[in-house]
Formats: sequence, C-alpha cells, structure tokens
Amino acid sequence: MAQPRYLDIADRVEEQIRAGQWTESNFPTVRNLAREHSVSIVTASRAMQALRDRGLIQIVGRSGAYLIPPTPTKAKAWAAWLRLTPGPFEHATRSMILSAFQRHAESLGGDIRSDLFPEKGNLARTAVDTAVESLQAEGVLGVLLLPSRVSTIDTECELMLIERCQSAGIPVVLVERNLRGAQRELPCDLVSSDDFLGGVLATRHLQEQGCRRIGFVSSSPTSSHTTRMGGYLAGLIPDAASQDPPQMPVVLWQDPTQPPREAYQRLAQQALDAELDGMICYQDYTAVGLIMELMKRRVRVPEQISVVGFDNLPISEAYAVGVTTYAFPYPAIAAQALRMIEDRRTRPSVPPLHVVLRGELVVRESSNRSEREKNSQKGPQ
Repeated sequence: MAQPRYLDIADRVEEQIRAGQWTESNFPTVRNLAREHSVSIVTASRAMQALRDRGLIQIVGRSGAYLIPPTPTKAKAWAAWLRLTPGPFEHATRSMILSAFQRHAESLGGDIRSDLFPEKGNLARTAVDTAVESLQAEGVLGVLLLPSRVSTIDTECELMLIERCQSAGIPVVLVERNLRGAQRELPCDLVSSDDFLGGVLATRHLQEQGCRRIGFVSSSPTSSHTTRMGGYLAGLIPDAASQDPPQMPVVLWQDPTQPPREAYQRLAQQALDAELDGMICYQDYTAVGLIMELMKRRVRVPEQISVVGFDNLPISEAYAVGVTTYAFPYPAIAAQALRMIEDRRTRPSVPPLHVVLRGELVVRESSNRSEREKNSQKGPQ
C-alpha cells in the first residue's frame, strides 16, 4: 500500500537535506514546497511537520522553517598514560610511543588523548574518581596504560584506576608490562613485545660473536624484565653446559632508586669483577650508561665486552657506538592495543588476555665484533 503523499515529499526533502542541497538560508517555505511538488498548502504543511518530527527542521511560528544543524560526530578518542622512568631521553621516548599510537588512531578516524592524566606523579584517591569521570565525559573508548616499574605506591594508584575504569565500563589495556610485582596476575588485558624471544636472540647473537661469559642486567620486579631474563637463561644454558667448566648465569641488578651514574659505575665494576665478555641490559638507557663507564675504564666495546639493550629507544643511536637492541614493535603494538580495547568493549566478561608480538634484533656497533674485525683487517683507507 502506497504511503501518503506528504510522506513521499518529506522523504525526498530529507534526502536532499542529507545530501547538502538545502541550507538554512535557502530552505523552502511551505508555499515553495507546495508549488515545487504540485500539492496543496495543507499537504506541504504536513510534510514540513513530518520533517520537524524527524528532528531535521524547526518551525518557528510565522517565521517559517529552519534547518537544525546536524550534531557533529564526535571523533573516536583513546586515553594514554605512559608512566616512564625519569631520564634524559624520557621526553623523546614518550614522543616516539605516542606517535605510533596517534598514527594508528588517526587511521581509525580518532585521536590519542595524553592530556587526561598527569605526565609525572600519581593520582590521589579522589583524583582517580575525577579522572574516570573526565574519561566518561570525553567519551573515551579505552585507556592505554604503560605501568610504572618504580614503586608499590605507583602500582596501587594504577590498580585503583583500572578498577574504577572497569566499573565505569572503560576498558584498560596495559602496554609492554604488567603492573609491578613478582608473579602478579593480570588485572586487565596486556599487549607486549616478545621479551622472551628478545632475550634468546640477544644471547645467541653474543654467542655467535664469540662471547662466552655473558651476564644479564635487570632492575625491577616487572613482567618485562623477568621475561627478558628468562630468554637470556634459555639462550645461555645449551652453550654454557658445553663449556668446561660450565658457565653459570650472571645476573646483575640496577637499583632504580640509585642515581644513574652511580648505578652504571657499579655495574661496570661488577662486570669486570665477574670477567664478563658480553652483557645484556634490560633496556637501552642502561646499555648506553654501561658502555660509557666501560670506555672510561679503557675497556674496548665490543672487542672486550659486547653490550646489547632492549626497546630500540632514541638513545640507542645517539652516540658514536650504536647499541645493538631488540626493537619494540611500536606500530604493531599500537594496532593490537586499540583492537583489544574494541574487543573488550564487546566482550567485557572474557578473562584478561596477554598478546605477544615479535620484535627484531637490530645489530649495531656495541656488539658487532665480526664487523670490527673486518674493518681492522682492511687497515686505513
């Protein structure tokens, strides 16, 4: 059965409005509409009323009809809180991570909001509630959290935020590591680099370069450090067992509360005391600091001690001796994290997931003994 004529007219005008044909300045009057569609004033008036009921126009007494401006579509937004350890390259590292997330967010028609959390410091209990209210008011789809690795106070704040967000229906995805603490259960989803594989590849690389006394530097009770050390042990054992006497693992610890320069001096001396010829550091900052301390002591890097780091941070290429490092897959991590937020929004009751993405070992001067040997054999050019 055909619908009334006034609804046909209303449908056609609605199509024209959505196509941008009509504006507030040229929208037709009832008489113009009646004339254009060859109908009575009554039929045209009923068509106008139908458009008003659909929220497309506003009828103001004898002044006529006016278009209601469409409500602008709010861009997708995700919040990011990157709790990086303070250091000289902290800003550069933050920018690199945020850039990867921002590029992927823009490809989805959205934006990463890093202004909704303090860049440094914690949130008080009341401030956590206020922050979650702000997330809701801004229509944030989810939170990307790179947890602090420094203190239990930081962790308590993060755990409180996760709980409040979950109660508000806002998914939280951890980036790279779980909350600080040994053997801690996942409170929410986590996406990380394959840190275990990174430890294995770094160890095998040093073995291939001729290193036979390889140590590992860790710092905090976090999942990323523990897993990287696990990869080191897995890569070390087959080669170490074949030695006579067998090589025992050597694990050194950097105190995160100690001034960096003092920590690097201590690590360099421990490496020399243990007669190490290869070292794997839990991240690139420590690798660079260690290399500098070794060179001050006239230890040749990589000929006497080779050094490998993690994450491929900006500092890894900032000096003459580039740092061999297991690169963090920033673009893939960003894409996966936003995908996990979307999945969590549709399936909130699924147990927390941990997705691991493969990185890449980037070989540079700090460990590449074979390249150094080739260059030394060539002599001056």
